[in-house]
Amino acid sequence: MKDVKLSEWSQVKIDFAQIEESRLKGEERFRKNTTEFLKQLEAHIPAGANVLFAHLMAGGVPRTKIVMPLMNRICKGEGDRYLSSLEFWNSDIGRVCAMSFDSVTAHTFYHLLDLSTSLREKWRAEGRQVSYVAYGYHGTEIFFNNKYQWQCYAPYIQGWAKMKLENMADHFMRQGVSACVYNCPEILTNSSSIFQGVEIPLYRLILALKKEKSSSSAVQNLIDQCRLLLNQPEDLEKIFDRIESLLNESEIKDQNHYEKWPMHSSKTQLGKMLQASDEIISFHKDPKNLMTGTLSEVIFKSCGYVMLHDGYQAKAPSAWLNHDICARGF
Repeated sequence: MKDVKLSEWSQVKIDFAQIEESRLKGEERFRKNTTEFLKQLEAHIPAGANVLFAHLMAGGVPRTKIVMPLMNRICKGEGDRYLSSLEFWNSDIGRVCAMSFDSVTAHTFYHLLDLSTSLREKWRAEGRQVSYVAYGYHGTEIFFNNKYQWQCYAPYIQGWAKMKLENMADHFMRQGVSACVYNCPEILTNSSSIFQGVEIPLYRLILALKKEKSSSSAVQNLIDQCRLLLNQPEDLEKIFDRIESLLNESEIKDQNHYEKWPMHSSKTQLGKMLQASDEIISFHKDPKNLMTGTLSEVIFKSCGYVMLHDGYQAKAPSAWLNHDICARGF
């Protein structure tokens, strides 16, 4: 795909036999490296210790120059620059992306659990607890319209791979292995910055913190820190109102159907989300220093705590860490 021009992307025909050959070689390499990792790991585990594996693999965007410009149009394109995520997904390039997402996000988890079977059984025979956790995303419950409600980001084209990741955990849980995918709230990182709008629900974490920890001085200090990043202190309430308005737009509400997730974007929906994101950013003194950095740290630490304390003996193959539990753990 290295010589594909942007104007020709939708007409590209890919040799999927060659892609499959490459995929199998990559899988063979990954399994070989994982086997070597497990071999070296055993020497570092203290006698009698319990073991928790954390699966940190995600993504899988092919490293070829045509993909990122297309994803920018899918996630940030407005007007003539808008590109339907469904159109992309059904193209040959989209199919390659789907295969890569599955391989990196989901299949690596399977390989880890599969290849560590003998080590796991050995440790369990010694009375040790062995468990596995993975990071997922499957929408998040946030506080709006005076209650916690599930919502999601679209277009989240990695969503199908995330569901396969959950299926991998389910497969092993049925065999008596403690394996859980923890679906975490949206945060904003360097790697997620292409998905403009994914950060919008994060601002509402403050309302969850106020609801769950109304008398906490730590919460008030956090809010004060956030206000300092805004043009005016009262802009915080304007941000809350803008998000509430957005989430009640019919085009946005149409995306928030749990049973239909993941869904592709529409031109109107994407436009409204991007406009709201731009407006919220404009309330900040510095567009490169947003409240989302501070709030992402809260999510990150809260989710890590729960995964470490719940994941050692998970009760289900998938779990949702929504804004309420993140706020209660602050």
